Amino acid sequence: MEYHLIDNYDHVNEFILYTEVNIPGRGCDINLFNSQISSFCSCKYGCNDVNICFCLKYRNKNYTNKKLMLTDLSNNNSCIECNNYCQCDVYKCENRVVQFGPNANLKIEKFPGKGYGLISKNGMQKGEFVCEYAGEVIGKQEAVERRKRDNTNYIFILNEKSGNSITETIIDATCIANIGRYINHSCDPNCIVIPVRVNSVIPKLAIFSCKDIEIGEEITYSYNGSNLNEIESTILSNRKLCLCASKICLKYLPYNP
Repeated sequence: MEYHLIDNYDHVNEFILYTEVNIPGRGCDINLFNSQISSFCSCKYGCNDVNICFCLKYRNKNYTNKKLMLTDLSNNNSCIECNNYCQCDVYKCENRVVQFGPNANLKIEKFPGKGYGLISKNGMQKGEFVCEYAGEVIGKQEAVERRKRDNTNYIFILNEKSGNSITETIIDATCIANIGRYINHSCDPNCIVIPVRVNSVIPKLAIFSCKDIEIGEEITYSYNGSNLNEIESTILSNRKLCLCASKICLKYLPYNP
């Protein structure tokens, strides 16, 4: 049973193409992009019992019955939602959140001296899904070439470690993107990025609140994940100033050369 993603947002810049989900770009492994997770559950109703639901039993329970993330939000853990092969009722399943699209409680705002950002119109609870960071899935060499050419700040590089191997997902939201493009960096963020797989083995970069967010408060995450290391002095010349104004601001945006 397939789900229906709802995304009613658009860009403030008419030259940026809006996409609700990731699309393949140059260097993307198209076979991986078009892959389908073949394991599934046979639940007749909602998926909430780890002793009955195959997806929950072998992949852990991801969400509460109020659709809040249960995963330890300090460790960027990944999760897998029920997919198109699952036989559960899409709208009663408790293991489907990200696949339905962004939170309806978002608004693009312009911040003086900082550019556009994203706020929460009605506030959010800790663990609430904000939106996906969607754009073009590209290869490493393409990312290097685009960064040299455009000096873009919209290329997101996700590294997932499993044993001795590292899986890399690179998404460029420079020209093709969803509303996640407007979320700014903070050295003390109120959100975190968690890789969530639905159908494809390529994850969605899902942004969840890691603390309660007040009405009108800017939504932020760390461009360096949860690992706020000291800035290497040898490459300070390549960095852009950080404007988050938090008490623990590191002065420069994270940089992945």
